[in-house]
Amino acid sequence: MANKQIYYQVFVKGNSIIDVKKPVDDNDPTIGRLQTSPPLNAGKVKREIVKQEGYPFDPTTALYLVAGDDAPAKDDQIIEGQYGADQEHPIAVVFKGDPTA
Repeated sequence: MANKQIYYQVFVKGNSIIDVKKPVDDNDPTIGRLQTSPPLNAGKVKREIVKQEGYPFDPTTALYLVAGDDAPAKDDQIIEGQYGADQEHPIAVVFKGDPTA
């Protein structure tokens, strides 16, 4: 079986991580339902947060999920991100590390 991906709940301001929460699971209801889009391939991770229940949303301090072997740390810089359909709210995922390693 392939290695399980680990995702961290990460809050960012600008391009810097300002807070990191515990590792989370795809099925963890506290972080909202996740959907792979597109499927994982070529070492890229693209996911959308399709539900954010329980989190006050501030577009300057958005919820990100980070995938990779190394745990994200405060003051790390954002490597890659996506924006929502309105092009204002950074709701997508940041890729960090090599999930295939």
